[in-house]
Order: sequence, then structure tokens, then C-alpha cells
Amino acid sequence: MAAVMEPNPPPSFNSHIQMPDIKDAIKAAFPRTAELLSLLEQTKHIRTDLSLQQKIVSDLESQLSESNRELDGLDRKRLADLESHKKYRDGHVMKFLYKASGKENSFTGQAEREEQNYHNTLQQAHLASEHNSSVKAKLDEELRKKNDLDQSMQGYLDLQKQLDDIYDDIFSGPTPEFPEEDAKEKQSNNALSAYVTAKTAFELHQKALGLLEQATATMTAGLQQVDKALQSGDMNHLRALNKGRELVQQSKMTVDQLVQLGADVIELPPEANPRTMEVTSNLGDVWGKVDITGGRQEVARCTAALNNCLSQAKERKYYLSKELKRKGEEMDEARTELQKVRKGIFEEVMGDDLVKGS
Repeated sequence: MAAVMEPNPPPSFNSHIQMPDIKDAIKAAFPRTAELLSLLEQTKHIRTDLSLQQKIVSDLESQLSESNRELDGLDRKRLADLESHKKYRDGHVMKFLYKASGKENSFTGQAEREEQNYHNTLQQAHLASEHNSSVKAKLDEELRKKNDLDQSMQGYLDLQKQLDDIYDDIFSGPTPEFPEEDAKEKQSNNALSAYVTAKTAFELHQKALGLLEQATATMTAGLQQVDKALQSGDMNHLRALNKGRELVQQSKMTVDQLVQLGADVIELPPEANPRTMEVTSNLGDVWGKVDITGGRQEVARCTAALNNCLSQAKERKYYLSKELKRKGEEMDEARTELQKVRKGIFEEVMGDDLVKGS
């Protein structure tokens, strides 16, 4: 499973274990680390099992979605076929007219076909319903399995964290006796920092994208109201224009929030930030009714600019999500390499100790 483990930020690069004591600390921690490593080895298959189970669940969810669509379609067809069937079954006047024109056999044949179509649809709907129930039952079963694996995976991650905590407690900070560990620790810290930066950028962009979607939708609705005002009589014109002004103002407030996030998060062109549309009255006439076309052009420019920004923001979200995934993988890889070196140091220290004691 591609699970990104986010370790706590590394402590300051000052070892709290004096160098002569590191080997003693390793010896003291060895029994527990050996136990944890053994447990992790026994349960390492959980990652693969969970990844496979997630695919099974995803496939079944797709099947259920397709089955639901099929059921909805058959239900609509059943209702339509029922109406056609009833039209011939209960159509006494229609039957009389067919009979009067000498086409009674034609009526009877059509009535039989409509009845057969209805019963065929009923049968299809029955089979589709059984299939739907079967897929639901299978999905429920696989979701229970996934839930069990999720719990097992959490146990696996807890074991891994215990091991990481032991390693961090002993090795965090400079360890001149083990320069390779220092180098790997620095790489791991840098990878963690890069991941946090990428994650922050992604989350800020997510927030900006949500605001941009809101501003675009509101501005689009405002444009629709302005168009409605252009096509309406005096009273409806005023009502639509007021509504349009309110929507444009709402969009402007949202755009102002976007601007506050900063150009490094999202950059908006000037035309994406609308001016407030003022609506006043003069002797019962709507101010700007003659000149509302110009106001409409401004709102249309804002709408187009926001839509263009929204399209670009969605593309950037895809890029940032890929970058976040890559940084997460690099962080995990650097962390794994660091812990591998630390495990090797444990084995080296304990091996030397065993040789001396033999």
C-alpha cells in the first residue's frame, strides 16, 4: 500500500546520548528491536494484502454503480412499458375503433406485443435486481475484510513507529562514529522538509481552488441575472439587476479572499476582480438601464477571466498532487534507507559484542 508515513519533525541536531554511551544504548535496546523487527517481518504482507483488497473493493463499487444505473434505466422502461400495455389493455374505445375499421387483429397483435414487452422488462428488472443484491452482499463482505486489514495495517504501523522511536532516540543528532548514518539522517530530514513544503502548497491551493470555484459560480449566476435584466420589463428589470449586483458583490468578496492568499498561491488578473455594480432609482427608472450593456460586458469579462483562472487552477492541482505524491515517496524512501543503516549499525555493534564474548 502506498501509505505515506509522516514522522514528527526531527529534533535539533544535538545528540542527547553521549558518544561512548551509544553502543550501550544499542545493546540495551537490542532485545526490543529484535522483537519488533521479527514482528514486522511476519506481518509485512499486510501492505500488499490491503492494496489488493482496496482494488477489490474499488472494482465492486464500480460494479454496483453500474448496476444501480442499469436498475434505474430498467425501472423507467418498466413504467413506460406499463403505460403502453395499459393503453391497449384498457383501451376499449381504441379497440372499438380498430374493430370498426376492420383491424381488430392488428389491435390484438399490438396489445399482445405490448404485454410481452412489459413482462420481458419485468424479467430483466428482476434479474438486474438479483444481480444488484448479489454485488451489494459481496461488497459488504469485502468491506468487512478491508476493515480487518485496516486494523491490521494500523497495528503494523504502530510496530514500525515503535521501532522508529527507538532508532530516533538513540541516533538523532550527529554520530561521528557512524558518518553514513549522519548522511542518511540529513537526507531524510531534507526529504521530510520537502514533503511538508509540498503538502502545505497543495493544501493552500486546495483552499484557493474552493474559493475560486465559489467565486466563478457566483459571478456566472450574476451574469445570468444581468442578462435577465436586459430582457425584462421595468419591475423585473430592477429585481434582476439588484440580484445581479448582489451576486457580483458576493463574488468580489470571495475574490478578495483569494487575493489575500497571495500571488504565490494563486495569481488573478485584474479583470477577474469586479467593481461593485451600483443600482439606484430615479423617478421610477433604473439607473444605468440605458448603459447596462456596458455593465454586462464588465461582468462577462470577469466571468470569462474567473473561468480561465479556474481551468488553470485545476491543472495546477493535478501537478501539485503529483508533486506531493513524489515527495511523499522520496520521504518514505529516505526514511527507509536511514532505518536500514541504523539496523545495520545495531547488527554491527551486537556482532562485535558477540565476537568479544566468544
